[in-house]
Amino acid sequence: MEGMLPYFVYSILSLACIASIITLLIQRIYSKKKDEDYLFDGSMTKQPLKHGHLTSVKIPSMQIHVAPISVNETSRRDSSDVGEQPQGRGLLASTSTSSEDDSTQNTKWRVWFQIHYKDMDGCLEVAIFRVKAVNGQPESLPSKLSENFFFVVCVLPEESTKVQTRTCSVHESAAFHDTVYLKISKTDFYDRAIRISMYKVNDVKQRMCCGHTMVKLGLLDFDRCETYYFCNELDSLAKVMTKSRGEMHLSLGYDHKKERLAAQVFAARCLPETSAEQKFYMKTIVTVGRRRVKVDCGELCNSLSGIFKCSYSFHIPPRWLQSCSIQFLICEVRNGSERRWGHVVVGSCRYAHGTGLEHWNEMTNQQPKIIEMWHMIRHG
Repeated sequence: MEGMLPYFVYSILSLACIASIITLLIQRIYSKKKDEDYLFDGSMTKQPLKHGHLTSVKIPSMQIHVAPISVNETSRRDSSDVGEQPQGRGLLASTSTSSEDDSTQNTKWRVWFQIHYKDMDGCLEVAIFRVKAVNGQPESLPSKLSENFFFVVCVLPEESTKVQTRTCSVHESAAFHDTVYLKISKTDFYDRAIRISMYKVNDVKQRMCCGHTMVKLGLLDFDRCETYYFCNELDSLAKVMTKSRGEMHLSLGYDHKKERLAAQVFAARCLPETSAEQKFYMKTIVTVGRRRVKVDCGELCNSLSGIFKCSYSFHIPPRWLQSCSIQFLICEVRNGSERRWGHVVVGSCRYAHGTGLEHWNEMTNQQPKIIEMWHMIRHG
């Protein structure tokens, strides 16, 4: 009997373990069934539809007011630029004026600001240090004393970088001073610009546009001058973004078999008058993606009209047509210094807009037909 005692104890413990396991399984099954009954009870049953008559409900009208945009806003486009649709990396984005932009041009504003570039930090500093109303005195009216204003500085053409200044009262505009910082590489200056937009906010938090001004970064030589000062009058968005210097007649044709693109400049019209000290030449830049694949410089001419007689032929594979652009850059030489005078861009929707995009699409869709079109020469 003494030898059987350990076996007897082991058998009792085994039965106890088996009984506890069975009890645990039964409890889990019971709790699961209880949860199902709680979740899928009669409250989830399909209710019969009750047919009734339609009744009209009168909804009161609502007025929505837009508050000023937040600091460093990058994802949301401001309401004054609803008409803007930038097409990738063009020199200037496609724009059209909105009602907000045109409805607030009664008072002209003048802005003093400076631009400084820190090469070590790769940071562009834009300091606005004075604001003045050049016609009309909105701050003299008692009802307008509570209005505030602020500026939004953005980098064109992408507008992915937007920075807002502090908000200041209108009657304290003479004492306004604020600096914003934009991260931008110096190598990207050639096709970038900054736009400074001024907005006012009234008592009901409704934002009104006061105007815009734009500066092409490609025209600024920070190696020669560290800081540039400006005194610009704000204007409507259409006038700021569509400054023209005449028109250029261009033909484009693409041969799919030879994989060659032919471009020819025939003539120009409505050109402004130039002085005898000015000399001009045309630089043609072919860009694929973010890389310049070809740069061609024409002859230096004493007159502006003399540069609009040239032809080019480029090797461009068909797979590059949707990521390619051709920029016709008109450069001015005066007293040994050179600057950008005007430009025309044709290419895909990543680079061009308007007639530049339309001309490119017609060329690709009607191969190998030669397509001719007039293009506006834009400023800078």
